Amino acid sequence: MKLTNEDILHFLKIAYFGDIDDKYDAACGRAYRDFCRTIRSQAFKEATLVEKESFRKVVTEYIREEIDKLIIIPDKSQETFDAWHERVCLGIIEHFSFGELYYGQAQKWINMTFKYLCVLDTVSIKDVWFFPYLHVPMDNIIIKVAVEAGFIERPVVRWSRWNKNQYMGYQAALISAIRSSKGNNYPPLLWEFRNWKSDT
Repeated sequence: MKLTNEDILHFLKIAYFGDIDDKYDAACGRAYRDFCRTIRSQAFKEATLVEKESFRKVVTEYIREEIDKLIIIPDKSQETFDAWHERVCLGIIEHFSFGELYYGQAQKWINMTFKYLCVLDTVSIKDVWFFPYLHVPMDNIIIKVAVEAGFIERPVVRWSRWNKNQYMGYQAALISAIRSSKGNNYPPLLWEFRNWKSDT
């Protein structure tokens, strides 16, 4: 008997995400770990692990419920997805009870959750109507790639400190540049998958 690519992929998923029986929890939990290091709030630093985990679980359920609603929205367009995305980001910020949470941090949580749901091969994500409209998760690496590709200038404010307008302006400009380069139907998240860490 030989080790298959599926065996290797399964091992890598477990190593990266931990328990993947609940793929939404695994994706959302990993996305949370990706962005929470950017939180500078003293109240968050002083919170107990139980308090932080309670917050993570509440928001995970919130995101799961909102994605379920998104799947069945009848009006399918970039504008519809963007409006949903804005509402969910603001909802995440509203759930944060440890001081200030920035829009740039909230986008990281939801955008990385979608990316990880794709990695975990969650059936309902890659084939749903909104996959072509998913946003690019913002971080220093992808901003550097976008600059080097000539897509958009480096922003003055760090992504983790962006407000709603800064995020939406950058995201819209990046998506426009991706589609100008790759075609109007090219999914921005696919570009991110293929270009994140492309210089290493």
